[in-house]
Parts: sequence; structure tokens; C-alpha cells
Amino acid sequence: MKKLSIIGFALLAVVTLSACSNSKTKQKADQSTKPTKYVKLINENNQTKLVTKKGSITFYKTYRGTSYDNNGKKRFDMALYSFKATNNSDKMLTAGQIVNNTKLLASAKVDGKDKKLDQPLAYSSAYTNKNANEQAKLNHYEQSWENEPIRPHQTIIVTSPDAFQLVDNGHNEDMLVVTQDNYTKKSVISQKHNKLSLSQIHAKKVNKAIDIVK
Repeated sequence: MKKLSIIGFALLAVVTLSACSNSKTKQKADQSTKPTKYVKLINENNQTKLVTKKGSITFYKTYRGTSYDNNGKKRFDMALYSFKATNNSDKMLTAGQIVNNTKLLASAKVDGKDKKLDQPLAYSSAYTNKNANEQAKLNHYEQSWENEPIRPHQTIIVTSPDAFQLVDNGHNEDMLVVTQDNYTKKSVISQKHNKLSLSQIHAKKVNKAIDIVK
């Protein structure tokens, strides 16, 4: 009986050590900037990108300006970004699918508290109705993150589902990785690499909103 007890404790110790080892390995992998099953928001080689094993979405161009309502009145200061979405898989995927059905969302300090700036903000609102052609071109890209299929091992230009409101010209404002819908678990997002300040993002600045998709 004593021998059986000793063997049982020994087996339990081996299983426990193995579990701890796997946990540490998993945590270490999550902290690396290399692609894993998690989606990560990282800076690498002077590029800002979202990465997974399925591919990457790299910040490409950015424009800062004003959002207008349908009457041509100013609403918010905002930032627009375009991205180069690369599909490294052997399947047809959208940009959203490459990054595990996640998207980007801005968050800022408002009255000393973190506030998610999640009010829908169209890229086309960078122009008034007098610039219908430019509005139409930007509208064409607004669904690209979720709906534009990317062939295997190909790269296309996309925009995020919404533009990003700027508070205090983007000071103390962050870019967060969040789930794209209520069905996606937050566990698909890296706990170490899920946020960057706007000042840390690398993207080519352009003078006209329409130029982000050229």
C-alpha cells in the first residue's frame, strides 16, 4: 500500500509539473511578437500591425481631420486609417477573419476615466455632401474589413469598420483590439499585446482623406 501511495504521489507531481510547464510556455509565447493563434497589436521594424498565424493587417496611411453631419456641420475631430491586409493561409479570408473576428477601437481619458469611443463614425463623413465622389469612394471601403474576401497569399487595402474619434487631438488616446461581435470570445486576443497609444502607431500621413485608399 505504501508503494502504491508513493507511486500515486509521484505521478501526481509529474502531471502538476507538466501542467505548470505548459502554462508557462503558453504565457511566454503570448508575450512574444511572433504570430500565434492570438491576435496581437505590435510594432515591429517601424511598422504597426495586427498579427496572427493566418496573416497580418499593417497600418498603411492615416489622415486627421473633421467629421461632418448630413447638413455639413462639424461633429468630431477624427482619424482615418487604411491597412494592408495579408492572407497567409490557403483559404479565402476577410481581414476580420485573419485577426480572429476582432477589430480596432479607440479609447481616451475623459474626465480622468477611460472611455471607449465606440460611436459609429463613417469614413465618408470626412467630406460634406458637396464632395459626393469622394464620399462614394470611401463608402466603398467601409465594409472591406468584414466583407472583402482576400485570396490566399495575397494583400489588399482595407479600412476599419469605423473611423476613430479624436479627443484632445489624440493625446492620452489608445488603440485597442476588441471582438468584432458578441459571439467571439475575448480569449482570442493576446493579453500582452492588445493596446498601443496613437502616438506609437506608424502610418504614412496624407493631406486628403481620400488619399488613404490610393
